[in-house]
Formats: sequence, structure tokens, C-alpha cells
Amino acid sequence: MKIHSVTNQTDFERSIRQLRASSEIALDLEFDNNRYTYGLNLCLIQVCDRADCFLIDPFAIRNLRPLWDLLEDPTITKIFHCANSDILLLKTLGCSPRNILDTEVAVKILNYQKTSLAHSITVNLGIELDKSLQVSNWNTRPLTPQQLEYAAADVTYLHKLKDILVEELRQLNREHWLEEEGRQLELIEYRENTESHLKLKEANRLTYYHQFILKGLFHFRDQLGRTFNKPPAFIIPNDVLVSIALKPVVSPEEWCSLRGLHRQIKDVKHFKLFKETLEKAQQLAEEQQIPNRYPTPYRRPPLSIPDAEVEQRKRIADNLRQALIQRYGENTTPLLLGQNAVSEFCQGNNLIIRKQYALEIILELAAELHINPALLHLEPIISEQ
Repeated sequence: MKIHSVTNQTDFERSIRQLRASSEIALDLEFDNNRYTYGLNLCLIQVCDRADCFLIDPFAIRNLRPLWDLLEDPTITKIFHCANSDILLLKTLGCSPRNILDTEVAVKILNYQKTSLAHSITVNLGIELDKSLQVSNWNTRPLTPQQLEYAAADVTYLHKLKDILVEELRQLNREHWLEEEGRQLELIEYRENTESHLKLKEANRLTYYHQFILKGLFHFRDQLGRTFNKPPAFIIPNDVLVSIALKPVVSPEEWCSLRGLHRQIKDVKHFKLFKETLEKAQQLAEEQQIPNRYPTPYRRPPLSIPDAEVEQRKRIADNLRQALIQRYGENTTPLLLGQNAVSEFCQGNNLIIRKQYALEIILELAAELHINPALLHLEPIISEQ
């Protein structure tokens, strides 16, 4: 397979014309998520048909819309391996891929013990992939020959891998499982977490007041990261941020002596910015009467169903899960009956099965186990248009 480095608009448009003639294309993205630079950044797009692999440099292409249109074309199959993160990134860039086939999902349906691309290719094609550049800095230019070779390998084997896996699924009459899983992948959406500061280690041990202060400093650090195009935690380490939310520094000297503070903010100017942010957060906390007490540990509200029904639901869920494992395998079972669905069901809620193929299997097993379908409290599937 020929590998083409696409770094100008003319070559890009030529590659899109060729790819449009294919009924299926393989796709992967290299991106940086606050590892080397600020934010979530698309760094390289690898697309191939069965003849050529195109390594598209998004830094060099003015308008990627023709590629987005290609990915949104429902008549062309898009082959990914572990598509979730790539789809979420594409959606933030204004692209909603259609007609998705995820080979990682295929190996889960086939109950592989390991689902990585490298393992799947080794097992099915006898080829060992070098994954040593997995955390490479894809922001740098020019990319090294080793980086380009690594990036191309992530897509050049996907067509052959897909052919083998789909044939195995066909023999098991599970092709439609993969198709429905692909439609589910089209529906995933990015949801911004407005409470990201609470994910920092030890943040949950702060009082409500100090968590409020931490949130203000978290946004302050984020702006610094954006300004310097550096990961925010590289500007001010997470543990330091939590520490100064709890016990703020009071002088430029103390600020500049903070461990791990980025050298470009070790000055009076940035200390003053920190102090302004801190004082504003403290003022808002006072105005909003944020209490200086520790959060009450979360306790699940009491169940609204009798204990006997709770035990019955647990037995039903356990019987179904064990039957699924025995018939389909431990690594396939979560696709059919997820742990979240089981937990909610055992807490007295409806059993939510969002996939038609999984629902049919659950009902079939329930009948074999002599479980009354009414006891499953199934929530109706709402078809997505």
C-alpha cells in the first residue's frame, strides 16, 4: 500500500476524490489531549482505501469540510478501531460520522480476551505492530518518518482485519449486532463537565467553601494554559492548585517558590493575577453564602420497593448475567447487559436495554430461565431518527 503525506489543499482534494470512489474507508486520528499543548487538538488524520493511505495534516489544510462531508456520507462505511474518542473529537469539529464499523466492537462480540488493535492484528494477520510511539508528540512538525510509519499502520490493516472479523460474525449470525452497535456510535455526544475541578486528587476532601475557591483557581489556571499553549497541569500542578485553594500564598516570594510552577508565571504580574482571582472567588463565596463545612458523604436514597423485590431483582439479574456469560462469553456480556443497567434495575428502576438485538437475546434467555417478562420491567426502546 502506498502512503501519501497530504500537506496542501491540492493533494487533499485529490485524496478526497479518490476516497469518494470507495465503498469503505479506514480511519484513525492522532490527537493531543492536554499532554503536550493546551486542550484537545487534532494533529493527524489517517484515511485509507484498499490501495492508498493518506496521512492528512490538519495544520496545513485550510478547509477540512470535504473530508467531513465524506465521513458523513451514509453510503460509505467508515472502519475504526475503538471509535468513541475519535467520534467525540470529530463532533467537536462539526463532523458527525455515519455508517460506522468498529473492529474493537467486533472483537468484543467475538469474546476476545484482549481488544487492542495490536492484539487483534497479531491474532488475525500474524503481524506485530510497534506501539512505542503511542504517546508521541503529534503536534511537532515535521513529523518523523517513524511517526508517519506508525500512524499509517493504524489504518492500513483495518480492511483485512474487518474482512476476517465480519466473516466470523456472519458464521455466528451476529453481523446485525455489529451494525446496530455502529448506529449506537453515531449517537454518542460530547458533554462538557462543569465540575472538572472536583476530579483533582484530594478535591473531594475540601469544604464546600474551598471547593468553590478551587473552581475559580481552576479556571484561572485554564486561562494560563490557553495563553501559553501548555497543558494547565504543566502551568500549575494539580496538587499545588488544591494546596493553594486550601491555604493561599500571600506574597510574590511565596508564589515564586511554589514547587512545579511554570517558570513563565513566576513573577509579580502573575502573582497579582492569582491574588485578584482568589479575592474575587472569596467575595463570590461570601455573597453566595457558601458554607465552610465538608460535603455530606453521598448516600443512595432509600429504595422505594420492598426488600423482597430487591432480592428478587438481584436473583433475576444474576441469573441472566450468568446465562449470558455461559452462552456468549464474559467479554461479550457487557454489550448485552451492561453493569449500569443491572445496578439501576436492582435499585428498583426499569431495565433499560437500548439495543434491539440485545433485547431479543434477553427476552429469549428469560423465557428459557422461566422468568416472567413482566418482572424485567423493561423500558421500551425509543427508535432514533
